[in-house]
Formats: sequence, C-alpha cells, structure tokens
Amino acid sequence: MRLWPWRNRREEDRRAQLWDRYCAGRMVLHLDATGHIRDVNPAFLEALGYDRQSLIGRRHRTLIPEKHMADAELDRVWKRLQAGEAIDVRSPRLTADGRVIWVGGTFVPETTRAGNFAGATAILCDVTASMELEKGREQLFEALGRSKPILEFDASGRILRVNAAFAEMIGCPAEQLIGEDRSVLVPDEQAAEAIEDHLERAMSGDPTVRELRHLDADRRVIWLQTTYIPVYDITGTLTKVVQFAADVTQDRIAEAERQTRMQTIWELQPIVIMDLKGYVTGYNDRFLDWAGSKEDRFTGKSYLSIIDPHGTVRPDLGDLWERLEEGAEQSRRIPVGDHSGVTEWFDARFIPVPDADGRPHRVISFGANITPFVTAAGVLKDRLSRLADGDLGLRIDAELGQDFNVIRDALNACTGQLADIIDQVVTRSVSIEAGANLITDAAAQMSRRTEQQGQTLEDLAGSIRHIADGVTATAATVSDVAERTTAAHGSADDARGRAEQARDAMQVLGENAQRLTRMVGAIEDIAFQTNLLALNAGVEAARAGDAGRGFAVVAAEVRALAARSAEAAQQIVGVISEQTQKVDEGAEHVELAAAGMMRIAEAVSDIHDRMEKVSASTKDQSSSLSELVAASAELERFTNENAAMAEEARDAAEMLHKGSADLNDAIAIMTCETKHRASDTSERAA
Repeated sequence: MRLWPWRNRREEDRRAQLWDRYCAGRMVLHLDATGHIRDVNPAFLEALGYDRQSLIGRRHRTLIPEKHMADAELDRVWKRLQAGEAIDVRSPRLTADGRVIWVGGTFVPETTRAGNFAGATAILCDVTASMELEKGREQLFEALGRSKPILEFDASGRILRVNAAFAEMIGCPAEQLIGEDRSVLVPDEQAAEAIEDHLERAMSGDPTVRELRHLDADRRVIWLQTTYIPVYDITGTLTKVVQFAADVTQDRIAEAERQTRMQTIWELQPIVIMDLKGYVTGYNDRFLDWAGSKEDRFTGKSYLSIIDPHGTVRPDLGDLWERLEEGAEQSRRIPVGDHSGVTEWFDARFIPVPDADGRPHRVISFGANITPFVTAAGVLKDRLSRLADGDLGLRIDAELGQDFNVIRDALNACTGQLADIIDQVVTRSVSIEAGANLITDAAAQMSRRTEQQGQTLEDLAGSIRHIADGVTATAATVSDVAERTTAAHGSADDARGRAEQARDAMQVLGENAQRLTRMVGAIEDIAFQTNLLALNAGVEAARAGDAGRGFAVVAAEVRALAARSAEAAQQIVGVISEQTQKVDEGAEHVELAAAGMMRIAEAVSDIHDRMEKVSASTKDQSSSLSELVAASAELERFTNENAAMAEEARDAAEMLHKGSADLNDAIAIMTCETKHRASDTSERAA
C-alpha cells in the first residue's frame, strides 16, 4: 500500500495517475523501512528476470553483486534517505541469470502521516549501455593519458586530475595542482579571454584545436595546443571538462624565426613567384626596383624573357624545371640582362612549393646580385693564369670593389716580391755554381789527404797493438811476482810468529830456573840447620860419654850427609846459574831473530804493496792501450767514412752544379725584367 501525504482523495488520485504515467517504462522499486522489497513493477521484473513472488520480502542488498557492494554505498544512501533526502544513484544489480546490469535513477524517501520514515521508492532505468560507453571512454582517456598530457577540471574550474605527462610538461608535481583553480596556469587576462572563448566553443559542440598561452611551474609562458572535451552526466549536467594539450612552444618559436627569415628575405632580395612552366605569377617590390619599373608588367611572362629581355646573355638553365617538378630545390649561378642591357650575375635559389597533396605547384625564386664578385673573380683568374705562365710584370690597377681590392693589392705585392725573389735566386744561383766548383776541388783534395791519413793510422795501429801485447805480458809477470810476494809475506809472518813463541818459551824457562834456584837455596838452608843440629848432637854425645857414643856416630853421619847435601845444592845452583845464563843468551838471540823477522815481514809487505801498484798500473796501461787500439780502429773507420763522404761531397757538388744550371733554365721562362738580368748573369757565370 502506497503512503501518500495528501489528504484530498481526488487530488491524490490525480497525482497517482500522473505517477503511474511517469513510471511507465521505468523500473519502480518500493522498499520498507528495514530495506526489504515491498513491491516492484513489471518493468523491474522484466529487466532483472525475476518473478514477483521471489522478490517480495527479500532484502534489497542481496540484488547487489558482492564485488560491487562498495560502489553502491548502501549504508550511506540509506542514512540519507532516513534523513528525508532524495538521492540520485547509479549502481549495479544482479539479474536472475547471474548477469550484472547497471541502473540509475532516484531514491525518494516515504514517510507516514506522522512524518516518520516508512521506506523509499526508487525510479530507475537501465544505464548499462551508457556505463559501458563511459567505461570505454575512461579506458580511452587512460590510454591517451599514457602518451598525451591531460588535465581535468570541474564546472567551477577546480582541477580534478592531472596525468604524469601534463605534470612533466609544465614542470610541476600533479599533487600541487589538484584542487587549485585552473587560472593558476593562465598568464594574463588576454590569454584568459582566449581560453574562455575556446572553452565556450567546445561546449557548443565545436572541437576546434587552438594554440593558447599558459604558464609552466617557473611562471614562464608556454604555448599549448589545446582541445577541450566537456563531460555531462545522464541528466545533461556538466560534470567536468577534459583538456588535451601538447607543448608547441618550440614549434611556435621555430615558426616565428622562419617567418622572420622569410620576411627579411622578402624585404631585402628580389623574389619571383612562378608556376612549374616558368611563367611569373607574382613578385615583390625589390624585384620591381631591380627591373627599374613600378608597373605590373611581368605577370604572365616567362622567367627566361625577364632575365634575358634582349636575347644577349642566353643563360643555360639545364634541367632546372624538370628537377623542380620532382620537388628538388635548385641553385644556379645565372647571367641576367637588365632593362638597360647590362649583364649581371645572380646566385639564384629555386624552391618548389607543394600543394595540399605534397606535389609541387609553384616555385619561389630569389637570389643575390654577385656581379662584383664574378667580375673580380674573372680579373683575378686572368692574372693568376698569366702568373702561372711566368708573367711577373703585369699589375692589376682596375677597381674590383672593397672586398676584392684587398686581394688585388695583396696579389700585386706578392707578384712584386716574387719578382725580387727570382732576381735574388738568379744571383744566388751563380754563387751556388761557383761554390759547387770550389766544393768539388776541396773534396778531391780531402779525398787524397784522407787516403794518406788512413795509411798512417794503419801503421800507428800496428805499433800500438805491439806495445799493447808487451804491456799485457809485463802485466802477467808482475801479477805472478805479486802472488809470490804475497806468499813470502805469509811465510815471514809465520816465522815471526814462531820466533815470538820461542821467546815466550825462553821467558818461561828463565822463570822456572829462578824458581829452582830458590828451591836449592831452601835445601842449603835445611842442610846448614841439619849440620848445626848434628854438631850440637855430637857435643851432647861427648858430654854423655860412653852412653852417647852411638849417638855421636849417628850425629857424625848426619853431619856428613848434611855436608854432601850442601855440596850437591851448590853444584845444582852452579848448573842452574849456567843454564839460566844460556837461557838468557838464547832469549836474547830469539828476540834478535824475532826483530829480524819483523823487519823481513815489513820489507816483504812493502814489496807486496809496490807490486800491487805496479800490477794495477800495468793493468791501467793495458786497458788504456786497448782503448787506444779501439780508438785507432774507430779513427781509421772515420777516416774511411770521411773518404766516402768526400766522394759523396764531390758527387753532391756536381749535382749542385747541374741543379744550378736547371734553375737558370727554369727562371728563363719568367717574362719580366728579371729574365734579362738572369740571362746577363748566366753569361757572366759561363
């Protein structure tokens, strides 16, 4: 049952009829306050393929595919409906056979008479086709966005999206532009008016591409080739504008430069415009100035009749027109007869102009008057040709123009200097010939002297080699003597050592003899004491009488033994004294022998040192003589080389003499005063 807030039944019926007519052909869905389906119309059932009984009482949420649940935003929509707000939606629905279709329309909240939320009514239509079209358009925009700069802004001018290509083109990160007004990219009011005009044309259906001024991130003016595409929603409301752009700043600069160059050429050089047959269709004021006319009397005439009006120069254009028909630019240096009959030279350029199909249909010709250059080049060519033939006496006095007068003066100066040089060459040639004769004579004398010197050096080398052999033998003998002296020095050192050992042994013997003498002295003292004791014992034995007689005999024997001991000790002392004297004499002789051996060793050492010096000196003499032998051999080689060089010098002198004669013959072709001087000088030299 529908709940309408109108009390008048007749008015309610009228509105119901209007409602039914409005809903005819549209899908109508009635929901209760909990979001369950309360009723649907046949159009809804037909579009989704359900029967009515399967939908009544079913939650509306179940008709939305799970993967599109976030797109539908049901919770947010339902809260706004409960707040009494009508909402336009576009969301997917799941059909009975599992397909997904997109529906769009309006959800209108329903209330009870008390004003409480009672549910909602949705008036929908199938927008699947438009959604697919929009999806295709989005994919197209995405594909274009990967290669073309794209900027999107809403109806108020607020920037919605900037792709990477556009951000890179203006040198600003995309996130800094999003949310800004598009006027940040407009340099001035004039540019803003042009942009607004182009935008209005685009909204009226004119997709014209225009080049408009914008600003980059550094606030520099750039030119963008711009296309605006307005985007509308299903109600026809403008939602956004997509701007496709391309940076053509460098193209604009290049075009401006090209236009400037063309304007400069148009103002400074005579220009003729012709068809491919060579008939004039146009020209500029500079051409009229050259032709000496201010009237239009050249249109329709042939190019050849203009450049050769009197038929006197007969320029050869060759395959000019055939090459121009092929589209190839041509350059020609052509003679031109002006209106007064004077022939001038032009460096002409012929540029074919293509039509819409790219085929040449016109020719633009322009050129520079190079008559002064051609005239000057002819004069200089003639002078250089005569100079090549040996004519040094001709000067150029004609006026060639400011640029070529410098070359003329330099050529005249060069010719004069060349004539002076030739004169000097002739003089030097005679001197060279005389010098060559002197060199020939000197070389012959040098050759003879060198041969004599070679023989002398050969004899000297033989004598030096003989001396060197003798010195080498002496060096060997000295070396042998030095070795023997070294051996004698070693023997003397050994004998001296043995003498010193004998002297030390004698000293030990002397010391031992002294010790024996002291020992014998002790024995004498003992014998003396023993004799005293024996004497005392005899006295006591005498006093004892018979009782001491045996003791007296013993005492006498002891005294006799003491006497013999003392005598033996005296003999030992005598022998020791004699031996000590002999040992001292032997030690003195050994000392004398050691001193003699020392002197012998020193003498041998001195002889050894002297022999070493003699040996070293002999080796130095031998080395010096070897070097002298090598030097004499080298000197002999140099002498032989000098002899060969003398022969070469004589040959070179003869060649120099011949070259001087050839030089005189070559100079003889010079047709100037120098030639006569050369002849006189040659005669004097002969």
